[in-house]
Amino acid sequence: MEEFDQVDLTAWHLTLYDGAQAVACCRIFPDGPSGQWHTGRVAVRRDRRGQGLGAFLMGEAEKAAAARGARVMALSAQAQAAGFYQKLGYTQQGETYLEEHCPHVSMEKQLPQPDLAEPAQALPPTGPTQTMEKE
Repeated sequence: MEEFDQVDLTAWHLTLYDGAQAVACCRIFPDGPSGQWHTGRVAVRRDRRGQGLGAFLMGEAEKAAAARGARVMALSAQAQAAGFYQKLGYTQQGETYLEEHCPHVSMEKQLPQPDLAEPAQALPPTGPTQTMEKE
């Protein structure tokens, strides 16, 4: 798998910082006209795992996508990480498959819709990098 691909040019990249240090990241992007968005390249620094950072980041990614019209969030999870996503409400879709010589499963989650009293932010032509601080 290429470290960078064409999706990176338009995806929203979310990075969670602890001070000046990036500790977790992912990208989100619309995956067709049906309101489905995709989360990918989810990563948490090895020395920071088990602290709730991944769950926090996924929640922020889901909120950002829902605010832009997402109704379903999809992802391709390494099979070993499927339990993490299941705890966040994702369900497996189909059978296990190999991607880059590693077992993966497709997963999806129905997203709650944002409060319609607050207008959704407009999506710029290219996805910006969004940074967040976890307190």
